[in-house]
Amino acid sequence: MASDLKPHVVIVDDSLTVRMDLAEGFEAAGFAAVPCATAAAARATIQRAPCNLIILDVVLPDASGIELLAEVKSAPATASIPVVLLSTEAEVRDRVLGRGTDADEYVGKPYDPAYVVARGRELVRRGFGRARPAASLVPGPRRILAVDDSVTYLHALAERLREEGYEVTLAHSGDEALALLAVQPVDCILLDLVMPGLSGHETCRRIKGDPAWRDIPLVMLTAMEEREAMIDAITAGADDYVTKSADFAVLKARVGAKLRRKQIEDENHIIRERLLRKEMEAAEARAARELAETRGTLLADLERQHAALERATAQEHEAHEALKRAQSQLVQSEKLAALGQMVAGVAHEINNPLSFVVNNVAVLQRDVVAVRELVDLYRQAEASAGTDLQHRLRAAADRIDVDHTLGSLDRLLVRAREGLRRIEQIVTDLRGFARLDEGERNDADLNAGIASTVNIVRGQAAKRNVEIALELGRLPPVSCEAAKINQVILNLLANAIDACSDGGCVTVRTSCEEVGVAIDVVDTGTGIAPDIRGRIFDPFFTTKPIGKGTGLGLSISYGIVQEHGGSIEVDSTPGRGTRFTLRLPLEDARREAPAS
Repeated sequence: MASDLKPHVVIVDDSLTVRMDLAEGFEAAGFAAVPCATAAAARATIQRAPCNLIILDVVLPDASGIELLAEVKSAPATASIPVVLLSTEAEVRDRVLGRGTDADEYVGKPYDPAYVVARGRELVRRGFGRARPAASLVPGPRRILAVDDSVTYLHALAERLREEGYEVTLAHSGDEALALLAVQPVDCILLDLVMPGLSGHETCRRIKGDPAWRDIPLVMLTAMEEREAMIDAITAGADDYVTKSADFAVLKARVGAKLRRKQIEDENHIIRERLLRKEMEAAEARAARELAETRGTLLADLERQHAALERATAQEHEAHEALKRAQSQLVQSEKLAALGQMVAGVAHEINNPLSFVVNNVAVLQRDVVAVRELVDLYRQAEASAGTDLQHRLRAAADRIDVDHTLGSLDRLLVRAREGLRRIEQIVTDLRGFARLDEGERNDADLNAGIASTVNIVRGQAAKRNVEIALELGRLPPVSCEAAKINQVILNLLANAIDACSDGGCVTVRTSCEEVGVAIDVVDTGTGIAPDIRGRIFDPFFTTKPIGKGTGLGLSISYGIVQEHGGSIEVDSTPGRGTRFTLRLPLEDARREAPAS
């Protein structure tokens, strides 16, 4: 859309910062902004060019903003222009509200420029195109400003123009002309090129550089009939060039042509504004139709989200029941003797994802209720398309923020699914650790069993600020009782975490050796003193306080490894850490790792 179809806003405030901030905001929103520092400048701008919105400070240096508001609203040509009042003074605000002014909106300072722009856009949207006619379309004599330092020529020129029915205002210098323009609207300017003080060239440049004046036709006058003079005039921004002479016929003809052209341009501008208003109305109608068409899609999305919520709730319940069954099996198993101290950590790890699901379900339920309210209003819109209901629909949409709500549903469901996945993984690890395969040896993936066992103790490790690292090499299947091997790994991990009482790192490393596989559990803890290293595998030997350990963990682990024909070794340096190495043999056919 062409720039001349933009709605125009006049910003009246004595603060340069306020004018610049608001002008930038409105221009970014598609407006053409005209800043004014005084009431006089605003008055001239409003009278001179069509205007769709006025942002008006209550306190101005040369007049009261309330008085200017009264002038705007009392004139038939400007009464329909929306006006937004600004002020920092509470007393002024009370006076504005108390006397019942005709302001369309009041905004107190300090304020967010984005809010002022939004309110202005809404006011223009409601009444766009109702601005007053251009000055050239208002009945009455055309007003001409004649500027020349020659008093004799100026009066002769004024006399001839008045004979043609024009209203003529005289100025004897460029400075005087600029001062008159600030307070008095005109339809055409006749400007002498050569004047003392502010030259005609500079005066023309300033006039054409002001958004409020640049559309006024300007004819440059000069006594020189030189090509350079004409070029100077046009370069300065003049719309035409006339040589001074005693015969004013050419000048009068040029002025008449300029005024007729200006009137046609103003009429075209009004037509374009009306077309723009029609286009905006058509766009609103299209939006209303699209809103009705998307109602069905929105309802279907809501039903899908609700179904997903119900599935998530059912999965959470099923996972919780599975967890209870797994815990029951573990409690009944003798292997829980080594797992007892891990129960608190396991419960903590399970409660965290469960809290995700519970909290997210509650939020989802509230969001579903909110969106259903909007859907109910959409259903009402099918039966009635009245203006009041449309406003209610827009207000409901703004309040509920459907896009945000549906996006929130998606995010919360993703979090719920992640929580459920974590629960399922923990339950799987617990089942794998406690599976009832005692007495039976099967081909087992030791790396998978180690990873599951590590998951069980991660909560306990995190409480002690201990990091667990896995460095798992490629291993062939090992014939063993996997549950018992997992118990050995669990005992070694528990001891390593206890040894790192002030934080540290535990590393579990696997590798394939010539005749078997090796599992290293290495910690950066306190280490084992040399004088007790030979007793750590003895039954009931422990260095832990009474009630903290039975002294059976390493003894049981040693027995399990011996049953599998393997070995367990320890290497420790006090103050630096400990390494336990577990070795298990392979059958001859499985001594080499399979090719990748």
